[in-house]
Amino acid sequence: MKTPRGFWAVVVFSTLWLGGQTQSAAPSLFTPVKATVPADAPALRNAQAYQPVRIRWQVVQSLQPGSRVLFNLLEGVNPIGVVERVERRDEQRYSCFGRLEGLDGSHFILVVEEDALALFVSTPMYGAVFDLRYYKDDLYVVVQVGEEPPCGNQENETPPPFEMTPEDAEWHARFANQDIEMAGDDDFGTAACTQPRAVLDIAVYYTTQARQAIGGVNQMNARIQLFIDQCNEAYQNSQVSLTARLVRRLEVNYPGEGNGDSGTQLSHLTDPNDGVMDGIHADRTNFRADQVILLLNSMDACGRAWCGDGSDPERAFGVVQYTCTTYTFPHEIGHNQGCGHDRDNGGCDFRSYGFGWRFNGNDGVQYRTVMAYAPGTRIPYFSNPDVTYQGVPTGVPIGQPNEAHNAMVITETRRSRELYRLLDIWVDFSAGFIELGTFSFPYNTVIEGANAITTSVDTAVLDFPTLYIKAGSRTEGITISKRMRLEACGGLVRISAP
Repeated sequence: MKTPRGFWAVVVFSTLWLGGQTQSAAPSLFTPVKATVPADAPALRNAQAYQPVRIRWQVVQSLQPGSRVLFNLLEGVNPIGVVERVERRDEQRYSCFGRLEGLDGSHFILVVEEDALALFVSTPMYGAVFDLRYYKDDLYVVVQVGEEPPCGNQENETPPPFEMTPEDAEWHARFANQDIEMAGDDDFGTAACTQPRAVLDIAVYYTTQARQAIGGVNQMNARIQLFIDQCNEAYQNSQVSLTARLVRRLEVNYPGEGNGDSGTQLSHLTDPNDGVMDGIHADRTNFRADQVILLLNSMDACGRAWCGDGSDPERAFGVVQYTCTTYTFPHEIGHNQGCGHDRDNGGCDFRSYGFGWRFNGNDGVQYRTVMAYAPGTRIPYFSNPDVTYQGVPTGVPIGQPNEAHNAMVITETRRSRELYRLLDIWVDFSAGFIELGTFSFPYNTVIEGANAITTSVDTAVLDFPTLYIKAGSRTEGITISKRMRLEACGGLVRISAP
């Protein structure tokens, strides 16, 4: 096991808090292996310490809510994890969420993608984060994550002028002045059919270099799902009614990766006509992704993204270095949503209260929310004065000095951003003159709604788009020849032939 200078404080907490736990009935997740991993291996990027291991797959496959599992992360670091929730995508693809026994505020996410495993373990009160990374030949390394590069965003960073895609121009023509979509809440609408939770549909692209460095397609898919899970964890903790949904994942060719310059990489990703990865834009539209993220191997920062304001689908782009696991993915999307860093580091000025927050918990430890810079241990919370962590508010109320409420910024932009590309479509037979296919402005015929459903579906991550039909009756001759899910909202739907 590699134990560089500065690691011993972690060993002390491990011995005091973890080494003495009762480990009966808690099978170990790993088999430690004596092996030396080259210091320049991608798996050791930003590593403070590491332990080579092999996965005990029989233990992984047995996990269910209530399961106890021994995370033998490093020598002397052996916390027991308790699985609290399992989200299954299918039998070979699922995520387990839980906490560590005896460690307040701790949490873990374990992701299975066929023969690949991702694991993120955080103990904020001790400032220790652990990441499982594939090395080679079925050998993984558990890495205690050291200091990661910061976000590369500049103050109020926006893209240079370039010609919009036709789809982005159409969005501005259709939705730019529809404020009702920006202000809509989950209880908007009639009592019979209420508006569902907002959904942010995300397309994640990754370079060939990143796929090779991480160890293959399944390893990359597991990492992508971990990032999606981290987004949803942060939204739930912050009382943001928003779900991140993966709708597309695809490898792209990006020779040289912009020489590792995050500004160049972000511009190449965003510009639809510069001859670099331009096909991403059509792919995004076909698969109806509101948000685009590119994962790279080489970068001079952990991530970078444009500052958004909820009315700019052409800015919904970000780049992330795939090894940066301490909430960099939701951080960069946060910039697109209008969120800034802490006040000392700025970032985006969309709202006067759009800042991250640093604070000292009742346990005496300094913490920071998803968007805030160091010092402090990052926690999966966006700043919100109505949510506490370790007994202290994670933000400052709007209108007070140093106001910090990024959760409100995300809430205010979630409805407009989920319309950047419409995947799920709404129909209401009694709809009025304006028909856009949204909950507030639905189509008034089934055939219009069905025609608006995309035929491009990444079935590896999404079963079907949904055509929602509000309760009512209509006589209509229709032929549906594409895959979709039909769901009645608020009661019975009757459709009869003319």
